[in-house]
Amino acid sequence: MIRRTIIATLVGALAGALFGGAIFLLFALLDGTGFAEALAYSLIIAFLGAFSGGLIGILVGIADSGTRGGGLIGLIVALAFAFLAVVQYGPTGGYEFYFGESPILIVLLVVPFVLTGIITAFLKNKIAGSGPNR
Repeated sequence: MIRRTIIATLVGALAGALFGGAIFLLFALLDGTGFAEALAYSLIIAFLGAFSGGLIGILVGIADSGTRGGGLIGLIVALAFAFLAVVQYGPTGGYEFYFGESPILIVLLVVPFVLTGIITAFLKNKIAGSGPNR
């Protein structure tokens, strides 16, 4: 179980960094941000994505989940992070307005987190040889 969790954590951190940084870079460039600035911010997001991907990897490794379970874990972690962001940065008493104005936050979190969960579970099962998708 420890080997499986360590492998899933490392794969999750790598996948989270790649998917988080790439999707942020894509959205920043499509928004008209200069390339150097978009690249610098996407590196910061990649570090945060590595941390989040490591968390997803820990959960995937402990649960010994397959690809569907990894995607579900990624979705749950993304929604938890979005909820924490709304509670932290949203105005007191105006959460419904903030939820209505932040679908891009959910899109920027859900896509890379679900992909991270799926890829982490898939590679963990291939490398460690456990889980429902042997």
